Amino acid sequence: MITKLKEEVGHLQHDILERDDRIRYLSEEEADKRERLNAQECKVEVALACKIGFDFLLGLIPLESRPSPNCLHYPSRVANCLDILKEIEMKGGRLVLDVENGDEGGEESAESFKVDSWVSRPKGDQDKEDALASPQPTPTPEPSSVLRSPTPNPS
Repeated sequence: MITKLKEEVGHLQHDILERDDRIRYLSEEEADKRERLNAQECKVEVALACKIGFDFLLGLIPLESRPSPNCLHYPSRVANCLDILKEIEMKGGRLVLDVENGDEGGEESAESFKVDSWVSRPKGDQDKEDALASPQPTPTPEPSSVLRSPTPNPS
């Protein structure tokens, strides 16, 4: 009888383990289903938002939290330069001297290029080059020669 009870306990333990595995499997499966449904709902929400447009999403924001109407639009002076802004963005946000196209603002670009190259030089070289590149001081005229007092016309 004790052996029979031991066998029964063994079968019951086996059944309990099988049921635990089944419950774990079903709960994982249910979690996967929920995850898939959430992903599908998210895709549907995004698709609907795209079809309906931005105004629908803006309508979901409380009035006190909404941005001002013009904050999402470029001012006209910026809208006219969108190509330039995109080009600057592609170059990493820095203006670079464009030698091939011959910029109209060549002086400004050359100056910024000069500053950029100055930053990358070792400290000893910059003093030598600055001394060579700096313009020589021009003599200033005496104030008396610049501001002459008017002489009366003798005639």
